[in-house]
Amino acid sequence: MIVDLDTIGQAGESTAVLRFAERISSGVEVLFGAPVEGEIRLRRAGGTVWLDGAVATTVNLGCARCLRPIEQRLIASFHEGFRPGAPAPDEGEDEAGVVTLVGGMLDVSEVVRQHLVMALPMAPVCRPGCRGLCPICGADRNEVACDCVQEAIDPRLAVLQQFRPSG
Repeated sequence: MIVDLDTIGQAGESTAVLRFAERISSGVEVLFGAPVEGEIRLRRAGGTVWLDGAVATTVNLGCARCLRPIEQRLIASFHEGFRPGAPAPDEGEDEAGVVTLVGGMLDVSEVVRQHLVMALPMAPVCRPGCRGLCPICGADRNEVACDCVQEAIDPRLAVLQQFRPSG
């Protein structure tokens, strides 16, 4: 969705509300499983157009503990300022965090995509009590109680055994 920033606030109203409903690609290894939906408000304040929005989709991930595929709801909200015009040679963003665009065209879908990618969890889990995989035999500890015993302590961590609380 491309928006011409010069048209925002020109028809007498300083705010425009857009209903966002698009299927977009994440641009990374993660797939957005459903169209991205939400509401975006564009508000002109002087020469700056402020973009406020909240969008949501589902994302297909793998559990960081047991590697099972999971589908998770992903929500992103954002507040960004954009100013049409030519940026200074060394700047694309001024001191107030307002991005200066060459020309007045803003790709709202790209802004949405970037905020959804930033909202991705670093280590998604299928459930809080997930026990993960055994590091020795690889069994899923949620399904099988394996008999593996990890006896060897990494010599680099052996000194930490001295710090056990007494009593």
